Amino acid sequence: MADPKKPRKGTKAYLQNQLKDMETVLASAMRQNSYLVRRSDLSGRLGKSFSGERDTYESFGYPQEVTYEHLLNFYEREGVATRACDLVSETTWMKEPVILEGRDTKLDVDDDPGPTQKAFNALAGDLGLWDLFEEADKSCGISRFALLFLGLPGKPDEPVEGNRQKLAYVNVHDEGNAEIDEGSIVKDTESERFGLPEYYNIEIDDTKVHRVRVHYTRVIHIQEGRAKRGYSRIYGVPRLEKVANRLYDIEKVVGGSSEAFWLLIYRGLALSAREGMSLPDPGTDEYEDLQDEIEEYMHGLRRYMRLVGMDVEDLGGQPVDASEQFDVLMTYIAGSLSEPKRILMGSERGELASSQDTANFYGHIETRRTKFAESRIFRPFVDRLGELGVLKVPQEYTVHWPSLFQLNDLEKAMLASNVANALNTATGGAPETIMPPAVFAERYLDYTPSPEDQAEIEEAKNKPDEANQEPIDITEEIAKLPDITPEQKQNLIEIYASNHEDQKLSWFAKLWKNVFG
Repeated sequence: MADPKKPRKGTKAYLQNQLKDMETVLASAMRQNSYLVRRSDLSGRLGKSFSGERDTYESFGYPQEVTYEHLLNFYEREGVATRACDLVSETTWMKEPVILEGRDTKLDVDDDPGPTQKAFNALAGDLGLWDLFEEADKSCGISRFALLFLGLPGKPDEPVEGNRQKLAYVNVHDEGNAEIDEGSIVKDTESERFGLPEYYNIEIDDTKVHRVRVHYTRVIHIQEGRAKRGYSRIYGVPRLEKVANRLYDIEKVVGGSSEAFWLLIYRGLALSAREGMSLPDPGTDEYEDLQDEIEEYMHGLRRYMRLVGMDVEDLGGQPVDASEQFDVLMTYIAGSLSEPKRILMGSERGELASSQDTANFYGHIETRRTKFAESRIFRPFVDRLGELGVLKVPQEYTVHWPSLFQLNDLEKAMLASNVANALNTATGGAPETIMPPAVFAERYLDYTPSPEDQAEIEEAKNKPDEANQEPIDITEEIAKLPDITPEQKQNLIEIYASNHEDQKLSWFAKLWKNVFG
């Protein structure tokens, strides 16, 4: 049935609407063309020096504009690029965040997860959400944006309606298989979606044939940073873009040094005719026989040649070392991406330096968690599920990220040793007076004794110390102390009496004997 509000085809009103639509499309195309011209002009100025007389980008083989395809090629074929891109994403999502109901709520490890967290955990397990969040994060390393496509009921190009939806799946897309429908970008400056698209065009299979138009209510739009040119609310800056030139340099250094190594490590043999002799002419049987002898020696297993009237000179070899150039490039990349070089390369060169690098890197990641992972991925996803009724999300909630600063077994042992020595020194050899052994073991060694072990500990604690059965005269011992007033003597006697049982040498007596001899 025709819409009564729409003018009939062939009428003046219909033609006016058609012209208006054409003007909108034309204006959008002109704006896009203007943007591309400006971007091309700015990109064309990169690498120019000496008043434009020298183009260093052209000389060094750098592209004027780094595209998604360039970065994808690096990611798929250059291990350094893959590592540099994935490192921050994997570390960011290494420990999953927790949803706590209420604003600024603190996590109590003894409390059970709330209903929102329990429901989200079940959904995350069914759909593999944590891996998808990490994948979307990695996509932002090579793409200007990433999308979480929500598998919700209804046609993809229609808004999601209702608030009791069921989420069937979530897919990750980026510039490789999704594009912004720039003709649908909101131009109304009073709209909260100003500068954002109403629709996306997404390829939902690998054939690049099946492309669907998707309404924005069915996707979570993710961008890292803001593009300095173009639509800053849509496009971010891929992490690898800032080090693209150095990645090209690594290709040159590694590839060039490998080729040089192949050419120079064994420079080959020089054959020269002896006096009165001559080398065979090309095309003759003698020449072919000589070629066979040389190729068998060079490429086969035979380690001798049968030659007549010739001298053979080994030209030797020359090793190639590109480690210094490679190290400079890796230092540059690590610094540009805020990734310590030792962590980026996976090498450990000393415990102190490594611990400091790890601490600095984890500090950077914890900031990134709240400024990007939470605000751009996790919260928008949870809020959208709440709006659609997939999850029951409280009006206010806190996202708690578990700390990355976890000690390894060696560091735990060193810390426990240092604390034990400090307690021993502070108490004169009786650390249990300040911290019971069970508390120390649980806090610093992650050890909680079993009921059987606890029973043995209590039995040993209550067993008399045969080495210290002889009673002591506290008054006589205190009287031996030099430079002590009567009031101080009385205080010591009272302290001793309150902590001493059955005239056995208690913790106070041990402390006193250690301090005063």
